[in-house]
Amino acid sequence: MEEAVSGVLAALRADSPLTVNAIRKDVQDRMSDHAGILCNRLDVRAAAQAAHALNESIRQQGIAFDGANEVLRALQWRQSALASEAVLAALAFYLERGGGSRGARTVCAPDGDRTPQARSGPLNDVRFVSERDDDRGEQIHVRFRDGTIDCEPRPIRRRDRDYRPFFERDWPDYLTGAIHDPSA
Repeated sequence: MEEAVSGVLAALRADSPLTVNAIRKDVQDRMSDHAGILCNRLDVRAAAQAAHALNESIRQQGIAFDGANEVLRALQWRQSALASEAVLAALAFYLERGGGSRGARTVCAPDGDRTPQARSGPLNDVRFVSERDDDRGEQIHVRFRDGTIDCEPRPIRRRDRDYRPFFERDWPDYLTGAIHDPSA
C-alpha cells in the first residue's frame, strides 16, 4: 500500500513542465489521429512509441498541478496516458503480426486486399486489409511490467454453452484468480 501511495505522490510535482492540459491534448490527438476508425501499421507503431515516450516523461518529471482539483485531473490524465499506450501497443502488436481490419478499426494499406467503391469508382487511397478468421480465436493480453507494455496472444477459451455460471460453484475461482488461468 505504501509503495502505491508513493508512486501516486511521485507523479505529482508542482514544478513539472508537464501540464494536465498538454497531456490531455497529446493523448487525445494521438488516439484520434492514429487509433481511430482508419489506421495503418506505420502510424500506429510511431504513435505507440510516442505514447511510451510521454509516459516515460511523466514517470521522470511528474505532472504539474495547482490545487486539489488539479491533483485529481493530473492523476486521471496520467492513467489515460498509460491506457492510451496500452491500446496503441496492443494495436501495434496485432498489426505487426499481420492483423487486419477488425471491430471499429479499418487497417489501411497500399497493398490491402479490399478497395471501397464510391459512385465515382474505386477509392484506392483507402485500400484496406481484411480481417483474418484466425484472429477471432485469440485475445491479446496486455500487461505493464517494469515501465513497458508487454503483449501476448492467448487463445480464447471456449465454454460449453450448456454449462451455466452458478455463483456458489464459481465464486472461489473468482477469488483465487483461477478464472484467468489460460489452461483452465
